Amino acid sequence: MAQLDYNYRTQAIGKWLQATLKRYTPPQGMTNETLLQEMKFIVQDINGIMPNHVNDGLIDLFLERTDRQVRAIHGARNWPSVKVFVTAAKSAADETNRAVATEGKSEWDFNPFTAIEKRIKAKDYVPVDYLYGRLSHGLVNTTTVTDDELDEYRFTYETRLREEQGDKTANATIEELTSKHNTFKKDWHIREASGETESPDRNADRKGRWQKARHEYIPMAQRVGVSA
Repeated sequence: MAQLDYNYRTQAIGKWLQATLKRYTPPQGMTNETLLQEMKFIVQDINGIMPNHVNDGLIDLFLERTDRQVRAIHGARNWPSVKVFVTAAKSAADETNRAVATEGKSEWDFNPFTAIEKRIKAKDYVPVDYLYGRLSHGLVNTTTVTDDELDEYRFTYETRLREEQGDKTANATIEELTSKHNTFKKDWHIREASGETESPDRNADRKGRWQKARHEYIPMAQRVGVSA
């Protein structure tokens, strides 16, 4: 797969950075303009460190590795410094380079969904972008991943949303993601190929599972072996 252009890379990094910083408290005494400038520096620095061979199939893995390194390096609840992000990105770049060298670059280039397919089969973390919409349909239609497998990931993700944000906010986010998912479904001509006239309401099914288990549900933060 071709290398990503500058705009795509910086937009992807910026989107990831905004989600990451929500977990931390912004520095006091800095204006919104100053904070925005700080974020631009972080995006530029990470983009400069990201290996050139990172493509659409690897960028989420690179950013996930960067996030993991940030958590390992920065133990406080305040906003990590630019230096922390730079150090984390360098470690993530080294890890990504080793993975490509070990498995062969051609394998990554051949199919951008291969890396995510492996993570799903290993029951490892999968970025939310691969659970709904175009990338989700791509996984189901070009790999051995099934919609039932993705649905288990969606249920886990939606459960976390409800625990962290409350039902009202979480439901609005889930409805938006489901709408996006249904919009992109036609891109893969699923209905024409299968003769399906109406899709199962998986969103309602997952919500029903949550409601049924709620009275005896153990929050994920309290489960043994579940990382933050």
